[in-house]
Amino acid sequence: MANDVYSLIIRGTCSGEFWETVQHYQSTVTGAGNPVVVADALITAFRAHVESDLTALLGDDNFIIGYSTRRVNNGGSPTVMRPIAPVAGQQSSESATAALAYLIVSEYSHSGQFKTGKWFIAGIPENNLAGNGYTAGAIADAGTLITSNASFAGGGDTFTWGTWSRTYSLFFTPQYAHLSAKIGIQKRRLLPV
Repeated sequence: MANDVYSLIIRGTCSGEFWETVQHYQSTVTGAGNPVVVADALITAFRAHVESDLTALLGDDNFIIGYSTRRVNNGGSPTVMRPIAPVAGQQSSESATAALAYLIVSEYSHSGQFKTGKWFIAGIPENNLAGNGYTAGAIADAGTLITSNASFAGGGDTFTWGTWSRTYSLFFTPQYAHLSAKIGIQKRRLLPV
């Protein structure tokens, strides 16, 4: 049996517009007897180790408002929802628009083929844009986020970031991750379901 993989959905608002982004993390646990406990530990660990690096990229009109997570393999699990008091972005600048997004690309290989995973982070602050790209500060902040998000511990477990493939039912740890040179446009996940 493979290690448990959890889907973490981060929800927020940018200038009053709803957004969400989905990430996947592999746990060191295999077939957890109570996956709800591990799912809750993932949210707690993410908030402790990654949330401040994520909000460093966001403008002060962009708020994280909640999390949900569930196990996606090994029989699945119920969804753990955790609304939180809004956590504001740390940039003292308004976001250009909720549709413009940082695009973090994770690269991995499967069966000799090169593949990519994408992480869209909605709402780039105007002071992080220079021409048609990012400022040096935004690139550095994204690098810090990628590093802190790669692997973190909490609740007696270690969580490793990666890409979950529903097609292959496999988890892929990125061989390389970086901020895309192109600014992303988040078309989906801007409205609550």
